[in-house]
Amino acid sequence: MDTSFENALVKFRASLTENQRRDFAPCTLKDVQTAIEDIQVRLGSQRRLRNMKRVAKFIEAMTQLGQVVEVFLNVENTVAFVWAASTWVETLDLFLDTYAEIGEILPGLAQFRNLLRQHPYLRVHLENYYCDVLDFHRNALDVFSRPAWKTVFYSSWKTFKTRFGPILSSLRRHRELISDEKLTIAISEVRDLRESVEDKLEALSKQMKELQLEEKEEGTLKLQEQRSRRLHFVLNKFDVADCQRDLEHAKRERRYHSFSGNWIFDHPLFKEWADLTIAQNRTLYLNGIPGAGKTILTSRVVEHLKQLKLDNSAQGRDFYVVYFYFNHMQPDRRTLTRLLLALLSQLIHQDDVLLEQTYQRCLAVNYPKIHSSDTIRDLASVALKSQRLCFVILDGLDECVGDPSANPAEEQKQVIDWFDDLMTDPDLEEPHTRESCIRLFISGQRNGVLEQRLSSYPSIQLETAAAHTQDIESYAKRRSAEIRMFLYAKIVLSNLLSQASLHNFKKELDPKHFPRGLDEAYKRVVVRVFENPVEPERLTAKTILGMIICAKRSLMWKEIQSRFCIDIDTETADADRQLLDSCKHLCGSLVEVQRSQTAESESDNVVELVHHTARVYLVQSGRLRISRENVNMALFCARYLTSVPFTLGLSGSEIRKHAITGYYGFQDYAAAFWWKHANQVIHEATDIDSDLYNRTLQAVARAMEAYDDSSNSLPEPGGWPTDAVQHRLKELAEDAREWENNFRIEFRTRAIRNIIEVVLSEEGASETHCSILILYGAVRYKCPKPWCQSFCTGFERHEDRDQHLLEHDRPFKCSVEGCCWNEIGFPSESDLSCHTKRLHSTQSTIHFASPRPSKSEPRLICSAAATGDLPKVKACLLAGIPINTATTKKGGETPLYLAAKKGHIHICQYLLERGADVNFQGDRGLKMTALHAAALADDVELTHLLLSQPEATPQLKDKNSFTAAGSAAKNGCNKALSVFISRGLASQPSQDIAHSTCLSIALDSGNLKTAELLINDTSLDLNKDYGSNGRVDVNKADLSGRQALHHACEKGCDSIVELLLPAIDDGDARDGSGTTPLQYAVEKGHTAVAKLLLESGKVDADSKDNSPSGSSRLLGPRSH
Repeated sequence: MDTSFENALVKFRASLTENQRRDFAPCTLKDVQTAIEDIQVRLGSQRRLRNMKRVAKFIEAMTQLGQVVEVFLNVENTVAFVWAASTWVETLDLFLDTYAEIGEILPGLAQFRNLLRQHPYLRVHLENYYCDVLDFHRNALDVFSRPAWKTVFYSSWKTFKTRFGPILSSLRRHRELISDEKLTIAISEVRDLRESVEDKLEALSKQMKELQLEEKEEGTLKLQEQRSRRLHFVLNKFDVADCQRDLEHAKRERRYHSFSGNWIFDHPLFKEWADLTIAQNRTLYLNGIPGAGKTILTSRVVEHLKQLKLDNSAQGRDFYVVYFYFNHMQPDRRTLTRLLLALLSQLIHQDDVLLEQTYQRCLAVNYPKIHSSDTIRDLASVALKSQRLCFVILDGLDECVGDPSANPAEEQKQVIDWFDDLMTDPDLEEPHTRESCIRLFISGQRNGVLEQRLSSYPSIQLETAAAHTQDIESYAKRRSAEIRMFLYAKIVLSNLLSQASLHNFKKELDPKHFPRGLDEAYKRVVVRVFENPVEPERLTAKTILGMIICAKRSLMWKEIQSRFCIDIDTETADADRQLLDSCKHLCGSLVEVQRSQTAESESDNVVELVHHTARVYLVQSGRLRISRENVNMALFCARYLTSVPFTLGLSGSEIRKHAITGYYGFQDYAAAFWWKHANQVIHEATDIDSDLYNRTLQAVARAMEAYDDSSNSLPEPGGWPTDAVQHRLKELAEDAREWENNFRIEFRTRAIRNIIEVVLSEEGASETHCSILILYGAVRYKCPKPWCQSFCTGFERHEDRDQHLLEHDRPFKCSVEGCCWNEIGFPSESDLSCHTKRLHSTQSTIHFASPRPSKSEPRLICSAAATGDLPKVKACLLAGIPINTATTKKGGETPLYLAAKKGHIHICQYLLERGADVNFQGDRGLKMTALHAAALADDVELTHLLLSQPEATPQLKDKNSFTAAGSAAKNGCNKALSVFISRGLASQPSQDIAHSTCLSIALDSGNLKTAELLINDTSLDLNKDYGSNGRVDVNKADLSGRQALHHACEKGCDSIVELLLPAIDDGDARDGSGTTPLQYAVEKGHTAVAKLLLESGKVDADSKDNSPSGSSRLLGPRSH
């Protein structure tokens, strides 16, 4: 058989399931025709007839292709797979239309049969045809052959159509080449001149291949970019644990002993579990004592399956491998929901259909919804059930402990029960006939829960596996400290290698003293660390270990270093207090130092306990008390966040002064987790010294007062009633988002980070710069939301951070590809729904025919645009009425303006596509553009549409000398103004006749909500000298001498005052009437505003400027 055709056929056969290969083998053309007739009869009896004749041309073309291919193969029914694949379409109109489309493109090949027999070198065209047709059916079968295909049909169809386009283009090129009349004539004329024909065909074939390759590369690149964008969007919403990092860490653990663990692949139970030839769900349980090497062995299984997948993919037998590492210390690695999110994330990396489906689902929901248990379980269930074969590997299930309030045993049972339900199909009598197959591998230590719940499944016990024991012995014989595989060996060897003298080394090796178990191994290390005769090292190690065991996430070395540099009593920091010794030197083998995901230097490395059993030992041995360490952390964080460097209203220069000392190095952790430590304190009250407990709650109360953004407030601090603080902590939700809504720390951390970004970006390698670089790490552009994972990790580019913020502020995306709102999104689900109805509604409206207007009635188009009558607008343009016809001779209102004014976005879109003047103003009247109309209507979509026009000039002013952005600011049209903000247009000057900015216009008009929106605009930097660069100058006075702060204090808007204070040069500045901002606040009775001014340190309540205000009488004595 010819190699080219055979390879194509082999590849197609390999992509089929066993059942498909069995069904397709005897299939013939007659079978296909019979199947089509049967479908037509069956649908006819159900009154659901479909036009099956649509596939006639396709069938005929396939018949001729089969005939001419047999010229080379000398066999019959070579396209039998094609016939059988055709029967899969059943009644689906979408597929019938697709077959009809291909049928129109394929040429009749029968006329070339003799020619092809005489010129075998023409087979290149047949090969291309054959491969393209098989490729089409291979993709088509992917839609219908996957398990639970109905559930993911629309996503599968979208993916298929994406792949179908290039196939159609390829078929068209083949047709043009082989059907070219000139080529046919040339071949006939020079039939005997074989060389001439071959040369011509070779040139044409070369040209075709070049074109095909160019188009394919372009299409592939475009699809890759689209896929990358969608994957990034979904993963950003999922915010999942990095399982790949866990796997890489395990691989590093065994890099010097690469064959360790290979014994499991020959184990009968594992071989049966991993058998690819049987479609049956199976579960395997790997168990052992703590530190027996389960994680390393599990990672070896993952690597093995990944290699197996790679080997089988080349033969068309594909399956998926997903895995997860539980860790009771990591919030994103200890719950069922987080497990399913991680598995789903890995599946969408591998399966484009699932990516499409998950992407569409994520477009219409926000972060809380997508992270809800019901949503995640539903998505994960669909994803796993739609796989023909999927291996799921779970490591450390015993560490699935749930949230702090959960019952670990129940959480672990939930995981097993969820998979049991997924893998059990009560309607399936024959297990081997199932379409979807899941292989579940669970590793964990025997804790009384797992072995009972998994007792009915096959299990491998490591203690009884002789080959595993040999692996441990082989490893233990290697003396290098860097080679580590199993916990016990690691602890023992590390302890031996840390001995200070040969005498001590030999003493530790003495059989009488050699540790007989993991606890004894820990004991040796702990004694050396906690009884270190060098007191500074001993105390430092104890502090580090205390921080690690109570931390709510893994700490980075730079954060630990920062903690030592900060003196909370003096509220200062000194980079010279950094530790000179490494963490490993101080804490020995109790800790592991791992490279973080964003590490650019050693200071970015993550410090963790070597194993969760080390934490258990430290606590049970009495060396450390979690409650004591937690209360110390809660007290420090509360005092830290209420210290002077975090005072509201600090200027940029003051923030910089503290930043260059390294004081803000612990901000990322404290800002995100201070409240979690406070919560834990009240739950452990009985285990904490009463004096320390009360001092901690006092500090927490001050932090809650400083950052409180709700109407609830604590009693004035007199005796600091701890009951009130306890009650407040208990009544608040344990959700990080809810806490941020009540205690807005975001604005202060954002102001501080802006300065740190500038400091770290400055050129020059001064000694000060190098020292703080260690404490802050390389510049990262971080999310300001404390509950977000990117609050700590951040991004390399500020553009990525800004795009990330859109996911928080505008999470609901339009699903229509190419629509600008697919990128921008909406703040609410209702806004997205309205947008879809306005622009993408699929419901057709019936319009009755109307007489075509004449050119003598030009203003008919204006009335049609104003009423939203699109058919009439089209009729007017067809009659030759100018598109920019105005309502009056010397200007007036154009159809575009009228449609914008009335909110008819579909009319605007149609007119703009046909060349309507987006900047039309006219010579008289209001002189407003369509952009003015959209802004005043507060129509965010229409404003964006108009600003997106290349010819749009947003600087045009109306009769009252306001730009469109200025009009929005004056009238409080905040939705439309947000579009100008997103484009950086609201920051520009000259928005009115006085050359004011939008912020000044909003404050003058009393639109404080608009002012707050403008101040929060990330394109505005209130800590810079704005001068002539067009940004908002909050220190500039208006004609009455009033600054922005005067306006805000008079109105009593404390949120605006809080945002303005960092940029104010003179807090005691007088306006034209001689009044200061503080006087306005006191005279109007705005106590909260006055308090903010006084706490900022920028006003003097006792100066003669402020003494008449009675500030002291209103606010009472100030405490420091």
